[in-house]
Order: sequence, then C-alpha cells, then structure tokens
Amino acid sequence: MGDAELVVALLAACLPNRHSQAEGGLGDVAALDALMTALRFTQKKADEEVRYAVLNTASLLRRHADVHAALADAMQRGDSVGECVALIEQQLATCDDI
Repeated sequence: MGDAELVVALLAACLPNRHSQAEGGLGDVAALDALMTALRFTQKKADEEVRYAVLNTASLLRRHADVHAALADAMQRGDSVGECVALIEQQLATCDDI
C-alpha cells in the first residue's frame, strides 16, 4: 500500500467538519487498520503507517485549504468529475510544495 492510497483512505478522518455533522472518520481509520492487518502488517507497522498518513493528509489539507474550498464549491454546484480534476490541476499547477 502506497502513500497515495493511505492519504485517500484517510481524507474523511482529516477533513474539517464543514456541515456540523460527524462523518465516519474514525471508522475510516479502523477500516484501514483492518486492511493492514489483513495484509499481514504488524500492529506496530500498521500504527506507524496510519500515523504518518494522518499527519501527511492533515498537512496537505492545511497547505491547500483554498484548493479544498474551491473543490467543495465545484462539487456543490454539481460539476463533473472531469471538471473537478481540471480545477485541482489548474490550482496546483504553480505549486512547488506538492
């Protein structure tokens, strides 16, 4: 399992709560932990990977909060997946910290 997969799996756990409703972030972490157990990671290795991924995901979301906000707006408008991907690519095109 690569870093990108871990980040995607933990996005919900790290996203700020924009709608005042608790979403299943901790459940996502538990599911990821169960997956790592099924992949025969030791508990120590699984804990280390999850901890790293949570910190990395939270850091990415903080650094790119403007992109996240623009994406949320686009999704709320009903933009297509392609349009959302293009928006992200456009906004990150000049970033040198990704």
